[in-house]
Amino acid sequence: LKEPVSLQSALEKYDADVKIFFDPAGKSFFDVMNHVHSKNPKNIVLLIGPEGDLHADEKNIVHMNNFIFCALTPTIVRAVQAATLGPGFIRSLFV
Repeated sequence: LKEPVSLQSALEKYDADVKIFFDPAGKSFFDVMNHVHSKNPKNIVLLIGPEGDLHADEKNIVHMNNFIFCALTPTIVRAVQAATLGPGFIRSLFV
């Protein structure tokens, strides 16, 4: 195991054309995906928060690192579901 790092440090490690954070209060999945698909990105970073969500200050850090906030469904899903649904939805756009 590696030593823990701050959220800010972890987010700065990844450089991508598009960064998406799955959040129930985010923009519509279909709106975000239309935008993402039109950019034809080479790299996409997906962030899935912990069960129980991130704190407001953590969400601010995510926002400041240029992540798009995206709601997967109209209802709140558990983190484990977001971890399977999110990448599957994204992958289906670029087959």
